[in-house]
Amino acid sequence: MNSATFTIIPEDLIAANRLHFIKLFSIRRWLLTFIGSAVSIALIFYGFDLRIGVVGYLVALGSMWAIIVAICGLGWLMVPRQSRRTWTQAQKLWIETNVQWDAEAITFKSVRGESRVPWSAYHRWAADDRSILLYQDERTFYTLPIRDFPANARNEIVGFLKTAGVAER
Repeated sequence: MNSATFTIIPEDLIAANRLHFIKLFSIRRWLLTFIGSAVSIALIFYGFDLRIGVVGYLVALGSMWAIIVAICGLGWLMVPRQSRRTWTQAQKLWIETNVQWDAEAITFKSVRGESRVPWSAYHRWAADDRSILLYQDERTFYTLPIRDFPANARNEIVGFLKTAGVAER
C-alpha cells in the first residue's frame, strides 16, 4: 500500500480547476455548439426574412462563435481568482490529509476521520502533471495534488482507476 500526505493550498485548487475547465471541452460539445449556433442563426434569419445572403449569415455566425470563445476565455482567466476565493471560504476544511491506496480502494485519513472509497465508486477521473481529480459526479470532484506524492503515484492511481472501469473525463 502506498501513501502520501498533503494539505490543499490555493495553487492546488487553481491547478485542479484549470484541469476541470479543460476537461469540460470535448469535440462532441464543440460540434454540438457549432451545429446549434449555425441552425439558430439560420432559423433567426429565416424567421425575419432579412435577405442578408451568405456573407451576412457567415458574419453573424462568426460573431456568435467569437462571443462563445470570449466567454470561454473569460472563464479561463477567472479560474485563479475563483479558486483563491473558494480556498479562503473553505479554509477550515483544508487540513492535512493522508491518503493510502491499493488496487481496491483509496483511503483518506485526517484528524476528522477516515474514509475508504473503492475505485469503482468514482464516476470519472482526470489527471495531469499537477493533479488527479476523482469525480463523484459530473461537477463534483476530489483533488489530489500530486506534488508531494511518490514519483510513480500518478500512473499507479490512474492504472487502478482504469482497471476498475472508471472512465477518464
